[in-house]
Amino acid sequence: MGEYRFAGIAPCDQGDHGWFTLTPERGKGAVRTPLSASDARELLPADPRLRTPAELLAEGLRNTLRCFGEEPDAIRIDVRRHGDRQVIAAKLHCAGGTAVPVACTAALLMGVRWNLRFEVHDTPPMQHAAATEHADSRAATDAAPDPLAVFRPAISGIDLSGFRRFNRRDPDLPELSQR
Repeated sequence: MGEYRFAGIAPCDQGDHGWFTLTPERGKGAVRTPLSASDARELLPADPRLRTPAELLAEGLRNTLRCFGEEPDAIRIDVRRHGDRQVIAAKLHCAGGTAVPVACTAALLMGVRWNLRFEVHDTPPMQHAAATEHADSRAATDAAPDPLAVFRPAISGIDLSGFRRFNRRDPDLPELSQR
């Protein structure tokens, strides 16, 4: 069973800009991008029956995973406040047995076609089934020429020209690995 935990800092109702962050469960990497409230409305489903940020995020993640052939059997969403922003944390369980790289999920969910800039935290490299399948994690840590190298086979159809390396963690983000 693949298990992923994502964190999202969504724009507040009163705010115009915010962060949306996808983070692996153990906090060993993150993909994040700044986005406006209007971007968020476009990137997540516009189903009028889905009213809360948690419902929107759950549906967006579910649709994204389905694009990779995964059907999540459980999605748990927690919404809380962090300063003047809402923090949305989601824990997913996928019974399909195939790991979905966080970078792939983020790229599709955040919509590369909107030309948003992604920042890949690669300290240390992400570790999950896809990483161990394509490269030895110790060798990847030593060399680390390309933090997305282990994901290339799965994301070959997505334009990742907007990705760049980002080696410093954002101190303003809540630490979810302790939850």
